[in-house]
Amino acid sequence: MVETKVALSNGEFDTCEDTPIEVELQKDVTTLEQELSSSNVVVAIRRPAYILPAIVGSQFAGTALWFAGNAVLPDLVEEWEALDESSLSYLTSSVQFGFILGTFVFALLSIADKFLPTNVFMICALAGATCNALLPICSPTESLTGLIVLRLSTGFFLAGIYPVGMKIAADWFQTGLGKALGWLVGALAFGSSFPFLLRQIPQSWQALIWETSGIATIGG
Repeated sequence: MVETKVALSNGEFDTCEDTPIEVELQKDVTTLEQELSSSNVVVAIRRPAYILPAIVGSQFAGTALWFAGNAVLPDLVEEWEALDESSLSYLTSSVQFGFILGTFVFALLSIADKFLPTNVFMICALAGATCNALLPICSPTESLTGLIVLRLSTGFFLAGIYPVGMKIAADWFQTGLGKALGWLVGALAFGSSFPFLLRQIPQSWQALIWETSGIATIGG
């Protein structure tokens, strides 16, 4: 038998006896807690049903910025004398280079680990949408340099949307991660091509740019 002191309401102490079975159960629970804390046991997180649709929708909205500049290039070539069809390579390369640069900086500084990933995603979506929305401002000056800088900046902030979205999914889906990542890759493909779908609607290229920025803002 094991004696245990128990505090009474009057401030005094009394002793009670634990049976060997109770003592053994306490030892078992303590041992189990220690084993779980020191092992690689994965504890399933109960997640709301809307989490995956929310992440996929946000990923789709954010990646709509990716080829927004490419979708309006024919209109820019028609309006700007300083541009030609070869400018497409500059626009595409600037976004990709910005994305690579952003991914390197985010990884080097461990941004998604030091800060809440959802906040990083939101800030990058808003910043990318802002850079994208500023494209029509280059129109009066017909500045190819300004266009490239804005597209490079958009690509930089996309590094806080696509990879960070993957991290958010990985945090929520410790099981079934493969399926979740499959949905995210599909959202990337559909989102990046969405500006070309919007181009089929009769509208100005400025309106298309602002629409994609609005979509990314909502997704953030």
